[in-house]
Amino acid sequence: MTQKQRSLVSLGVILVLAGGAGAAAHLTTRHDEQKKAADDKAAELFHFDKAQVSGLTVEAKGEKAVLAKADKTWKLTAPVAAVADASTVDSVLANLSAMKKKSTVEPHAKDLSKYGLDKPSATISMSWKGGSASLSLGSFNSFSNGQYVKLSGSDAVYLIEGNHDAVLARTPFDLRDKHLAIFEEANVKQVDVNAGADVYSLQRDGKIRHWGVSNFD
Repeated sequence: MTQKQRSLVSLGVILVLAGGAGAAAHLTTRHDEQKKAADDKAAELFHFDKAQVSGLTVEAKGEKAVLAKADKTWKLTAPVAAVADASTVDSVLANLSAMKKKSTVEPHAKDLSKYGLDKPSATISMSWKGGSASLSLGSFNSFSNGQYVKLSGSDAVYLIEGNHDAVLARTPFDLRDKHLAIFEEANVKQVDVNAGADVYSLQRDGKIRHWGVSNFD
């Protein structure tokens, strides 16, 4: 074998080895990605699309709020009928959808009082087309920086990251819209003011969007 042939053979071997190393690295990366995806899915407390949730019940601080979504608008149906605070409702659902299990504390817990789950700080129930889920919040473990939780229909107690009471333990007042009136400012054409001796109207010219005063006493 000539020197040129030996060089070509050596180059071929190097290319084969390099290709094999690249393929192995690709397989390893793919395996790691698949494992991470599987681990993330296993850590999910429950899986749901918050955009599809149409019913929500929150029991906390001795009060119970029942909400329903219709035409993309959340409304309180009990204890009073009122428009709900959309951002607060969204924060509750976003918090629930992002929950991950740190660990399974007990797969078949008998004494829930050890975890503050005999008297939950909050119980949140959700429903959507074809499914539902309910979660109870227990006490906070400062050593583990986690909170004990339990799903309805399961005896297992889990530990999740952080303390979720501030976001999830909501009262009906917390969940209702606080605006005195709900309207589109651009659609307002007249405002009547009656302040004792002062009675007048503010009217807007729709063409130039200019406010004027009329009927001033």
